[in-house]
Amino acid sequence: MKAGIPMVLCDGRRPGVVTDAAAGEPVGTLFAGGDASLPARKQWIALGKRPAGDILVDDGAREALCLRGKSLLPAGVIGVEGAFGVGDAVVLKGRDGVVFARGLASISSADVERSMGLKTSQIAVDMPDVAAMEVIHRDRLVIL
Repeated sequence: MKAGIPMVLCDGRRPGVVTDAAAGEPVGTLFAGGDASLPARKQWIALGKRPAGDILVDDGAREALCLRGKSLLPAGVIGVEGAFGVGDAVVLKGRDGVVFARGLASISSADVERSMGLKTSQIAVDMPDVAAMEVIHRDRLVIL
């Protein structure tokens, strides 16, 4: 629906239900497609690429991502699940375990684990190879 495509929820065991739905027959509940507000690339990030891992974030990071349009920095990360590399899709979860976003990782899961919870100034001293890098850049993030 976020892609602007309508969806019909119906009994798939009924013979001919798919062709009837495609013909516009009332066979179930129709959910009209949205306005396709997400560009194609963001749709692909949100819906098309299988996530390789999960990143758990604190409440401050979740607020910064959802309400202020920021990128995810290591300081806001409180946990990593799975192994992923640069460019892999990941899901973002809050402390409550609820998925609220998906994005493409800018650094590997190993580097996220090394730098999570640290401020940018600390990372610059301890891990210069990861310094000044977002975990997920805002342009590669979709809030669900």
